[in-house]
Amino acid sequence: MKGITPVIALTMLVLIATGLTGVAYIWFSGLLTGSSEKVISIPTGGVYCNGPPASMAIIATILNAGASSSIVASDIKVFQVDGTSVAPSIAAPIKPGEAKTVTTSYTCGGTCAGAGHDIRIGTASNVVQTRVICK
Repeated sequence: MKGITPVIALTMLVLIATGLTGVAYIWFSGLLTGSSEKVISIPTGGVYCNGPPASMAIIATILNAGASSSIVASDIKVFQVDGTSVAPSIAAPIKPGEAKTVTTSYTCGGTCAGAGHDIRIGTASNVVQTRVICK
């Protein structure tokens, strides 16, 4: 039996290396794109208490830190105040790089003033948590 010529061997090695590079590129670009969509953050001072003590509500502002997709209320998978799930409401989609207020149906009643409250907000990409102390 004869072996393959060096030219054919070199050609095969180049094709294999090119194929593996292409597969790695597609796989890594999919990972990077998927994790950078619909990422949120809470800007400084983005969670605050609003209203008179008897009907005080907790208001949150979120920033869309994603690359290209807008965020709507259905994209928010987690919205909790002190472990209680609340329904978020966003007036209009939040475009990438934009921050908007997210209102909730959660009111503290008489328990807000002087107390600290843990807030968790998240999408399928990430969950952020902060604490607010109402005055």
